[in-house]
Amino acid sequence: MKSLISLVLSGLLVGCNGEAIANRKKPPCSYPIEIDSKTNKVYTYPKFGISMVMPDNLVSMLRQNGSIDIIDKGTYKLLQCPEKFGRGAPGTRISWANDTVYFYSINIKENVDLYIRYEEGYYLIILRLVNKKGQLIDITIYDEGPIDKSNVRGYIKDYIKLGRTIEFL
Repeated sequence: MKSLISLVLSGLLVGCNGEAIANRKKPPCSYPIEIDSKTNKVYTYPKFGISMVMPDNLVSMLRQNGSIDIIDKGTYKLLQCPEKFGRGAPGTRISWANDTVYFYSINIKENVDLYIRYEEGYYLIILRLVNKKGQLIDITIYDEGPIDKSNVRGYIKDYIKLGRTIEFL
């Protein structure tokens, strides 16, 4: 009798574990990165007093800390999922400037500078703006991985291209 009870309990436990494993193996949310469209539009951010030209298939998302992320629609859908697995979330972030010290800067146009900092094999790059109210704003382009010697030139070109489109409201 004890062996019959043990067998039944074992079967129930295996059944429960099998069900739990099956539930865990449900595919997570998976949305591919949407490639930038070839057409652009002007995105306006009155809070920061700026506008800029970017691909017209992007979405702006206000973050809890007051910054704004500008991301592709696939990444936006991914961030809405309860289970965030798989890939990173590339995009552009607009925020109030912080106190990070940068070692090198390039003036792109009036009140728009590119700042670069090299630290432990990686680069930190931002556009730093001064809007018409005199407020400092940082714009960061981020991707799925770090900026290193293999991709820094591409990032610098992207930052300069974006910086040239910025207008102050």
